[in-house]
Parts: sequence; C-alpha cells; structure tokens
Amino acid sequence: MKETISSSLPDTLFPYLDDPKTLCVFPSETVRRSWLHKYTLDSQRGVILTRKVLSWDRFIQLFHDPGERTAAGTALRYLYAYAFLEEKGDELRYLRQDSFPEMQKQYLHTIVTLIDRLPMLAYSAREQSQTYSDIPEEYRRDMNLLRASYERFLTDHTLFDPHFSTPVFPHDALSAYERFVIIAPELCSGFFEYEQVLNEIPGVSLVRAGKPQGGFLTRYENERQELIAVFTHIRSLLDEGTHPYEIALSVGELSRMMPSIERMSLSYDIPLRLHSGRYLSDYPAGAFFLLMEEVHSEDFSFESVKRFLLDARIPWKKRDQHRTLIARAISEDIRQIVPARENDQWSTLKSSYLNELFSLIRTCTRTHEPRTIISVVQQLTDHFLMNAWGYDPSLEDQSPASQSLSAAVQVLVDLETGLSALSVPAEIPLFSLFTTLLKKQTFYPAGSEAGIAVFDYSAGVTSYPSYHFFIGFTSQSVDTSGQKVPLLSTFSCPDVHSEASFNTAFLSGSLCTFSYANAGYGDVVSLPPSRFLSQAFEIRQGENIPSLETLEELRWRGREHDTKARRGQAKGFYSAYATAFQGKSLDIPRGDVYPVWDEIADEKGFLHLSSTTLDMADSCPAKFFAEKVLGLHKGDWDVKTLDHRAIGDLQHEILARFYTSLEERGEISAQEKRKLLTQIINTEATKKPTRRSATPLYVTRFIRSAYLESLVSIVEKEEKLFSLTRSIGLETELRRPLASAPVVLEGRIDRIFSYEREERVCVGILDYKKSSPPRSRQYKKPVYPLSSYQLPFYALLLEGSQVTGGAEIDSGNYYSIQQEAFTQIWSESEHLDDIRRVCLEAMEKLIERLQKGHLEAHVSKENCRHCDYRQICRRRYVLP
Repeated sequence: MKETISSSLPDTLFPYLDDPKTLCVFPSETVRRSWLHKYTLDSQRGVILTRKVLSWDRFIQLFHDPGERTAAGTALRYLYAYAFLEEKGDELRYLRQDSFPEMQKQYLHTIVTLIDRLPMLAYSAREQSQTYSDIPEEYRRDMNLLRASYERFLTDHTLFDPHFSTPVFPHDALSAYERFVIIAPELCSGFFEYEQVLNEIPGVSLVRAGKPQGGFLTRYENERQELIAVFTHIRSLLDEGTHPYEIALSVGELSRMMPSIERMSLSYDIPLRLHSGRYLSDYPAGAFFLLMEEVHSEDFSFESVKRFLLDARIPWKKRDQHRTLIARAISEDIRQIVPARENDQWSTLKSSYLNELFSLIRTCTRTHEPRTIISVVQQLTDHFLMNAWGYDPSLEDQSPASQSLSAAVQVLVDLETGLSALSVPAEIPLFSLFTTLLKKQTFYPAGSEAGIAVFDYSAGVTSYPSYHFFIGFTSQSVDTSGQKVPLLSTFSCPDVHSEASFNTAFLSGSLCTFSYANAGYGDVVSLPPSRFLSQAFEIRQGENIPSLETLEELRWRGREHDTKARRGQAKGFYSAYATAFQGKSLDIPRGDVYPVWDEIADEKGFLHLSSTTLDMADSCPAKFFAEKVLGLHKGDWDVKTLDHRAIGDLQHEILARFYTSLEERGEISAQEKRKLLTQIINTEATKKPTRRSATPLYVTRFIRSAYLESLVSIVEKEEKLFSLTRSIGLETELRRPLASAPVVLEGRIDRIFSYEREERVCVGILDYKKSSPPRSRQYKKPVYPLSSYQLPFYALLLEGSQVTGGAEIDSGNYYSIQQEAFTQIWSESEHLDDIRRVCLEAMEKLIERLQKGHLEAHVSKENCRHCDYRQICRRRYVLP
C-alpha cells in the first residue's frame, strides 16, 4: 500500500506509532529521535517502545547477513583505491590523467566517490537507459572495470559492503510485527535498491508527502539582514519562555554559513546544537595534522613553520616560546631547511625544542607504519600540547577537540588494520593518505548540550520542532537534480530528495518560515528556488494582472513538457526571472537602469577612474554596473594548482627588482643584464603560489620554466627597440584630476623610462602583459571605441607630472611575457593626440551613461564568453 500524506504529519503518523504491531522506519537517525521526542510530548500515550521505531540505515542492515565478513570502511576503500590505481591505472581511459602526476592524490577520492555511485549508476542503466547513454563510452568502460575489481576485492578479503550485496527480507528478525511503515521513502538513501524486495513483503506501507499548499519565501538584500531578522525572532521566542528544543534552524549551505551563524549566536546569547557533522579536518586535531604535512612538504619554510607554531586552534603548551622562536627566526633571516644540503638554516637557532618537534614531524610524514604515527602522536600530545587534549577513548565527557583527536587516531588504527589485511604497495604515502581521510571523513562529536538545533538542509527538513526557520533557502541548495558523478559535470544520478523533503516540511504541523538573501558572504549571488517563482506567478495570474512578464510566463509554461533541451532552458528561465522580474535595481541588462552618478561619484562630485574600470565600462556597461555599483563579485570556485594572479604579481616584482638593480649598477652589457635578471628569477622563484596538495619542487620548476624564464628575452628586445634607456618610474602610482571633466584619474604604471631621440629627451610608457596585448593596428587611425584605453589613459595620467621632468611622452608600449615580444601602440608624440582624443571621448560617454542610467549589456561572443556576470544577465537566455 502506498499512502500519501494529505493532512499534517502528526495526524498521519501517530496512529502508526500507537500500534505495537507496526514497525515505523524514518529516513535518518536524526528524524527518528525528533519524532520520538515529539510523540512522548504530544501523544496521549506519552511512551513508546523504541525498538519499534528504526532509522532507515538500521532497518536495511537487517536485510543483509555479513556472516564472517568484515565491513569495508572508509579507510579500506581508500587503500583499495590506491591499490586499484597502481594495478589497473594503465587500463583506465577516462578516470586517470597521467599528464598531471601531482594530482594523483585527488584521484583516490574520485575512485572512492565513484564506488558509492555505482549502485545508482546501475539503477540508471536499468531504468533510464536514454539518460545513461549520455555517459561517455570510455567512462562506462572504466566504471565496469572498477565494479568488477571492487567486487573481486570484497570476495578475496572476506569483506562486506551492503551496496554490493543482494537484500533478503529478514523473517525472523521482524516476525513480531504485522505492518511496516516507511515514512518519506524519497528521503531514504538508496531506497531504489530495496524497492523490489519491499514490494514483495505483505503489510508494507510507503507514506509519501503530497504537494502542500501555501508557504511563502521572505527575501532579504543580504545574508546579514537575514540572520539578524531570524536571530531576533529566536531571541524573542526564548525570552517568552519557549524551550530551545522547540526551535530549529535548517541552513541551505551550512558549511559556508556556519561561521557567520556562530558569530551571530554569540551576539544574541543563543546556544546552538549542531546536528550536521563536519569533516575531521575542520576540527583542531585535523588542522594540526594538515599543518604538519604542509610544513614537511614545504621543506620547513619560515612561512609554513610560522603558521604551524602560531595557529590559535592548536592548544600548544608553550605558545609564548613559539612567538620568541619566530621573532629570532626573523632576526636571523631564516628561510627553510633544504634536505639536499648540509646547512640546516633552522639549526642556527640551536633550539632543542624545535629540533625535537621537527624530528617528530619528519618521522610522521616519512613512515609507512600507522603504529609509528600513533606513537608520535602520543609524544606530541605529551610534550607539546595541553593535557586536556588527550585522545584516550576511555575518558568521560571529552571536549569536541579531544574527541576529534580520538577519531583521528581511530583512522590510523583502521589504516593499520587495512594494511595488515591487504597487499598494498610498500611505498604508499601513508601520511598523505591519512590527511586525505581527515578531509573526507565526517565527524559527529558526542554530547547532550542544550541549545537551538542547527541542521543542514537535507537533514533538517524532516525534523519537526514547534518553530522551524529555513534560512539560506536558495535555488543552489533546493533546486538540485541529483547526485553528481565524478568527472562528469553534465550527468547526475536521479534524485527526488529535494522536492520530497521540501513538501514534508510544510506538513509537519510546525511554524515553518523560509527565507533567502540575494547577496551572501564571500560575494555569493543567490537566486530563489523555482518552486516559489512558480507560486509567485500563480498569485499574479489569479489577480489577473496584465503585464509583459505574465504573458511571457504563460507562453513559457505552455512549452514546459517539451524535450530535454526545453527543460534546460526552463532552468535558465527561472534564473533570468530572478533578475528580470523583480525591479529595476536588479535588472542589469535592460537599457535604462536608473541614474547612478550620485552613488558612484565622491562627495565633491568627481568620478574616480582607473584604466581597467574605463575598459570595463566601455566594453560592457552592464558589467560595470554589476561590479562597481551593485558590488557583485565572483566567488573563487575554481580548483587550481597555480594561482595565476600571484604569478603575475611575481613577474612584476621580478622586473621591478631587475630595473632597480640596473639603475644602481649603471651601464652594463646586455649579457650582464641577462645574467642579473636570471639571478633575480632564481631567487624569487621560491615564492611559488601553490595549493597544499601540489608537490613544491614540481611546481617551482614549472613556474620557472613556464612563466619566469621568458622574462630574460625582455633584455634583448628592449636593446633592439631602444638604446640607453633609464628607468624613471617603476610600479609608479599616480593620481590627478582631469581639467575637462569631473574625473579623477588613478593608476599604477609598470615602468616609465627615458631615452634620447634626435638629441632630445623622451619618455616611454611600458606595461607588462602576461598574455596577449591589444593589436597596434587599431591605434594607427583611432576611432571610438578602442579595445583598450590603458596606455592613452596612462599618458593622460602622466601629463604635468614631475616624473617626466617636462619631457614628451614619446611612446606607449606593451611587453607580452607569453609571446616574448614588444608591441608599440604609438612611437612618436604627435601620434598620441588622436589616441588621447578617443580616450577622452570614452570618458565623456561613460559620464553620460552614469547620469542617465543607460547601462545596457553589450552582448557579443568576446564579451560574454568568460564574463563573471552571465548568470544574472537576462540577455544570456533565449526564451521561446
């Protein structure tokens, strides 16, 4: 029997809980405990046999008999993934990229994640063959290879994994019950694997949530306003005598918002009770081990040691001594240990404290024995850490920090057990694998502290306190299509969790409030869930409000059952709707926004303008409006081994240091110049912008060869183009008001140099480009618009400056580091007049746009391809 909940959940479920012959199954342990509490408080009986109320995870364990087999835990899976890559790596076609050996560590997690997805992918192959066929053939081949290998691994090592075992109904274990009620099966993890066997069992009822009516979403301008409103409401409830257990918070993106929520709770004196586990690496013990790995991988560099010794999360015994050691290291100019050489720079401190600590770190990071790491951890806690941070599991009432250390040591114990049972290569990077597990393993600290329950969205929606606040209720957290498959951004396993959980929240009989914010912490821009957009449309349609927006929506809704491509467009429509139909202040791409001059000009009525800003405003006014007026910025979601902005800064720093040294030495030969620049490059290359997981030596060599050695060619190129140049400005910051318009010009010029031409002193401007510079052809006979106003802008900025000493600005030049070539924009001062005129024209047009509010999007392939603001620009979407 399949029953749909039409009234409130308590009215539906309490009769099942009253019946001693009915076994009730809830989606999770958190939901189970929530309903036990609610039943004992609100039901007439007030008591219940807890054995007749199970969580889904506990229920499905009854369908499998492990016998003599050992459960395959997380550590064993990672060890298997390492062995699999070593044994079968050469046979893989899609799941391994040998071009990037430093990323090998990340592929361990890819393999483990894919193992979790294999049952769901098999279900897709059976039930959704058309969708499954979208997976690349090479990916499916690798997936089948992995499945066969993993099943053989389980058999060979007498291991048990319920996802790879056929479920059988346990007659003896459940013989005391006549009925089995599964609440919200849509929310039960892997329910599809047990659906067939459950259908064959008499007396099974599946209680699903139907689509409820009502429910509205409150929108805030930013997350700070949203948190203030919610915590003010909670504070008033507590002041009125509401028990904290009757209140709960469910958060759309808990990992991102939790620090802000914790700060807000301290401000309002509201205790919190976290019900969602964080990764072990988020706790002090995890941070301790990750910093140990970083210190060793960076050869005990000064910066890594400083971060380690001064980290506030680690309960060091001798923090004052750490500060003293760091101060001495600064005074003695210590940089790092270089293992390949005999001179250990840190040894100049002659500190037995550091020698012992460094020795233990080396032992930990180099050993292949988990027992050795456990022994070192004991020494570290005894000699260097506060006694309260012990990891003895027998201790009662441990703090979350000490519990996390116990959990970390348990990971080492699991690794030791796995290594003794499996044939894994001896050279396995054990400590690296250990820290990977810390970053992937969820940890729930024990404790019965009182406070407001805080859930992530997926856990909290089926918990039913009297007052339930859903915050951060955005499309990102609610409008999910399924579980992502590793390395396939366009494919996800089917998942109806989001809609089902959303429906059950309304039926709880509680007071539920939903809210979201347009702008979030960390420059996050959010959209509302599509369900509320549809609801808003129905309200407007019911009120019979004629508008272009309503007609457009009606036209769209008539096409919503079309092809897969239409469904993709529908998602785009909802995103467009969030900006296009909610007021002009957020409608960026329309031609008329509103006059913004007063918002962006200073108190004296001047616009502060840089060359980058002018280029942006001229190429796409909508982008200028989004960034400079609304203050929207892109979040850094890219997974990068190298920080390219840091590399660009490093290149500029090297060149500035080179030309400064050149001025100090006077006239030297081109060969000596190249030698000097090479020396500076070798010195500065150690300032490498890397991720923690990258191999330092590999990245250093790569940066030097790919980005720094090409700088040497600048010496030869400049000698050919100019002779006897003299730097008169390096990284020069200038600022001057423009006489002809209410504009203050601001900028930093990479290099200003002087030289002689026909017995007169001239000035040249040089800007370094890491990639390709603008083409010089458009500047020969310049007309509005130009692709870049940077160099003529700098010429206007230099006019009348003391830097030039009254000399003419004779040339404007780019040097492309990538192409190792100079590009001259103008080569004689008279050519500059026309270019400067076009630059002034661009400024006048910008001022006019700001004063009239004409900030439309300039849509083109070049402008839109890599624009950070495409997701909020309605011109991006094509409607039928």
